[in-house]
Amino acid sequence: MLYTTKMYNQFETDSTFEIALQAVIIFQSFFKVFYYLRIYDQFHFILTMAYYIAREVAPFMIFTISMMIGFAKMYQLLNAGVNDPDGLYENIKSEFYVTMFETYVAAKGKAKPPTVDEAKVDVARDPLYATVLFFLITIVWAIEQGFYGIMFTYYVAMLMQQFEKHYSMMPTYEYRTKSKFNEEVYPILQLFYPEKCKPFKVVFFSMDKNQSYDGWLGLAKANGRLCEGQKNDLADKEKEASKERDNLKEVQVQNKDLL
Repeated sequence: MLYTTKMYNQFETDSTFEIALQAVIIFQSFFKVFYYLRIYDQFHFILTMAYYIAREVAPFMIFTISMMIGFAKMYQLLNAGVNDPDGLYENIKSEFYVTMFETYVAAKGKAKPPTVDEAKVDVARDPLYATVLFFLITIVWAIEQGFYGIMFTYYVAMLMQQFEKHYSMMPTYEYRTKSKFNEEVYPILQLFYPEKCKPFKVVFFSMDKNQSYDGWLGLAKANGRLCEGQKNDLADKEKEASKERDNLKEVQVQNKDLL
């Protein structure tokens, strides 16, 4: 319905509320499509792996974006210019956004030489001040390039580590997803097709993981008590075996005396 409406009135001007509502609906549509694509094994692997990797990498991305904002504010403070010979930022009025986009381009590996904003600094009138600013801008620029190089290496290593970590857990994730789908679909099938829904039994296995629970004494303490019990059983068996050996020795001695 949404796409049909957009095809019908695509040349009309939408209000801000309509644009926001359409954005929310389209986002939810994509989200639901990806959600149910997990039924198929091929899509389940891609989407599940992407979800877990994105969740693990999120703190790193937040830190990197924060550093990019910090570098952009440093450039603004030092009156750094923007190398834009193609006029890509002509329609952007905010100076901070322009500097931020330049910082993002540098993070992608397309670094441009630093320069001083001549609209704010009169190079001809005060060349010493302009030289000092250019020197400081160059230092910040060099630190920024080194930071992006280190972060890129760390990012690649993190991706590989998380992929190996979750790849071994993928069968567990698949069973968990299928169980979730069964839980969601079964009430619907039971409502519309009750003859197809057969009764089933569920068995839950649980282990106590609380270290301070007095009833079960915690998992670690329970394992410790089990090991101690096994050691005591082995010690009792060894004592019984020693008694039997002593008894056999006494019998042998008595037989020798009789002979």
